[in-house]
Amino acid sequence: MSDNLLEQILHSVARRMKEDFEATRAFQHKGGMGTSREGIFHTFAASHLPGHVEALHNAEIISVNGQRSAQCDTVICDRSTPPLLDSGGYAVVPNECVYGLVEVKSSLDGDGLRQDCEKIRKAKSLPKVAYQKNLGGQRRQAPDDFKPFPTVGMIFAFNSIDPESLGTHFAEWCSEHDRSQCPDAIWLLGKGYLGWLSPDEEALCPSKPGTNLHLVNPVPDGDIIYPLAMYMNVAFATAWMPPFDLMAYASSELGDSRKCWTEMADAGDDEVP
Repeated sequence: MSDNLLEQILHSVARRMKEDFEATRAFQHKGGMGTSREGIFHTFAASHLPGHVEALHNAEIISVNGQRSAQCDTVICDRSTPPLLDSGGYAVVPNECVYGLVEVKSSLDGDGLRQDCEKIRKAKSLPKVAYQKNLGGQRRQAPDDFKPFPTVGMIFAFNSIDPESLGTHFAEWCSEHDRSQCPDAIWLLGKGYLGWLSPDEEALCPSKPGTNLHLVNPVPDGDIIYPLAMYMNVAFATAWMPPFDLMAYASSELGDSRKCWTEMADAGDDEVP
């Protein structure tokens, strides 16, 4: 047993997640079973993210040019995200406000992996351009060379095929796609995780050219929940965005109104009538 108190606590969380996962087997309807299992992960994620971000369950990501992601099990976004559509069970999130997404699987195999990889690739490829840049010196103004926080894409599975076989499937898919649009980590409860290591192989990092894919097995009597919690905190600790430009998503019918408000903002607060 580890002397690390945080690791002990998160190991107990892993055991509870497994127990909750097993309890969902009582559901006779497959849809209800899947929703409940997604909810198990969502509850964990919502409790272990940095305070300035939040996790939304069942959400679709949209971009200012009208592109859409597939339905995502968990979307991690800025807490300032406007509720364009949030019915309590489904949300639509502007891509500028998105920091990450997680696809949740009851059991992950090669086919399911490729499907989730494609969903993440599509979400990562959506543009992020609708930010307010002329704020008259206000806090957190976007600098001229501002680069949006890249979307972190992950997969979490309660069960899976052999991790080494899964890693082979993953490496094959990634070899055919832009590295920056590949999933950043795959977490297999009780079995280990797949992630990208920096060239010095000291830390997990986002998928990008120059990184190397590694399979990490859980330590004896341990689990992946501790490294997953650490990964999420490190990955999103520096996530930030300048104020979101909601008017960029307005329909063409609102063009004159948008122009008016933009001119008022450019003029500065003292000159607004």
